[in-house]
Amino acid sequence: MHNKISISKKAQLSGHNAAIYKLVPGLKLGHFISGSGDGWIVDWEETTPETGKLIAQSDRQVFSLLAIPEQELLLAGNMEGYLNWVDLRNTEASKRTLMHPGGIFGLARSGDYFYALGGDGVLSKWDLLRRRVVESLRLSTKSLRSFSFHPDDAVLAIGASDGHIYFVDEKEFVLINVIKDAHDKSVFSLAFSYDGGKLLSGGRDALLKCWHFYAKQPKLETTINAHWFTINAIAFHPKGHIFATASRDKTMKIWETKTLKVLKVLEGVRDGGHVNSVNTLLWIDEGKFLVSAGDDRMIILWELFESRE
Repeated sequence: MHNKISISKKAQLSGHNAAIYKLVPGLKLGHFISGSGDGWIVDWEETTPETGKLIAQSDRQVFSLLAIPEQELLLAGNMEGYLNWVDLRNTEASKRTLMHPGGIFGLARSGDYFYALGGDGVLSKWDLLRRRVVESLRLSTKSLRSFSFHPDDAVLAIGASDGHIYFVDEKEFVLINVIKDAHDKSVFSLAFSYDGGKLLSGGRDALLKCWHFYAKQPKLETTINAHWFTINAIAFHPKGHIFATASRDKTMKIWETKTLKVLKVLEGVRDGGHVNSVNTLLWIDEGKFLVSAGDDRMIILWELFESRE
């Protein structure tokens, strides 16, 4: 017995005037948020996705987003390295901080802290309650482009434009390991499996690599010619049994986690998918839907169906 999946397009959302770089869960249950090259930050509701609400705007391209629901706070990193603090309870408390010249390419939360990936090669750690930077750690002379938290070991994996993958101990905030030349070019996407045993990486070289991760020691297991061009995003389903990849080759693929076999390819003409680079992915509603967005300025909502056979 194994799972059989099918996935079909449910809705296509428009409104942005430039490429969309990031999708994240929203501040409210049943919502998700998009950030774009037009500087717009838009809130969408799953049940009525046709109408988005503009909730904030940056004067530069928005590359990264993070929602903090209990504070009604939205964080946005832009191409010039400014971190925008959008306080929806008190707009006068909203501010912006220049932190990473060269852009902020990622934001991720861990408890009372969050981390920012800098275009200057620096990883910064921030206190959410005090809303200030705590520590900074230089990892590379090139941009930090992607990261993923290990589910158990308090380890942060970080992919950079130098092709390396760096591993940082979250508690001590120190570098503990490096995979040099993990990809020929930039490491644009990283994702730990839900059991922490695998780390998936995707690069500008279009390769998908699977690393066995045990006792904080990564070992290459498999290299797959997964796409024609850059792999921009990897997103595990909430149950962990499948994952999705998105690429500059205009396609998305659904994979089985255990076997690393392709289960479904979503293309532009045949499936009503994207006609330009697919930049970001997000599973919502406990994995019933997959949201994708890219350079064509479109957000597409895909519905997943699974059965046993």
